[in-house]
Amino acid sequence: MKLKNLSRNYKIALTGLFSALCVLLAFTPFGYLKLTPFIHMTIVHIPALVVTVLGGLIPGIVTGLVFGLSSIILNSINPGAWSLFFANPMVSIVPRMMFPVMAWLAFRALNMIPHMPKTVSAGISAAVGTLFNTIFVMGSIYIFYASDLVSKMAGTFAKYGYNVDGISGFKMYLIILASAILSNGLLEMAGAVVITVAVAGSTYIVKGRKSKFSKLEEESQE
Repeated sequence: MKLKNLSRNYKIALTGLFSALCVLLAFTPFGYLKLTPFIHMTIVHIPALVVTVLGGLIPGIVTGLVFGLSSIILNSINPGAWSLFFANPMVSIVPRMMFPVMAWLAFRALNMIPHMPKTVSAGISAAVGTLFNTIFVMGSIYIFYASDLVSKMAGTFAKYGYNVDGISGFKMYLIILASAILSNGLLEMAGAVVITVAVAGSTYIVKGRKSKFSKLEEESQE
């Protein structure tokens, strides 16, 4: 019973820590890095990935919920071109609670492979979670705002000399999704992998030293 309480307290502490970090990133420029006028890199989702590989599914989902709530509040305070979409909880919140699930499933599956280093599992899981964050968000926007999304992106493509007239429906969604992944998604995946591996790897090193902290971390994964 004592070990279970310690494990629960460890998960609660992790959830609080990474949720607070998520809020900090969401409301500061550090969470949304503008690398060029056309390329933006979002790292607000990374705390949800890190806490998922360290603490498990529930801490990941809760931190993802905090991420989604922060997104709604931020868009109400500072409306932008995409505020119409992100005012909807089915776009802002639900996808942000779902991508940690995909990261957790990947992490659990990879850890079943004999001799698979946990840092490698953590890195691949971070990439999977980041990819599905993009897929789920863009997919939910398409489901609820298909015409608005297609019209908005068609105008953006036209600015750069690409005519997408005549392309509609699911094919247009695939083009938009591919554009999002190639323009921002790959950088976000790389950032998520590097940060998640660094944080998780340092925790696993401590775990190897048999510290009290590492024992709690090990218990939380069971």
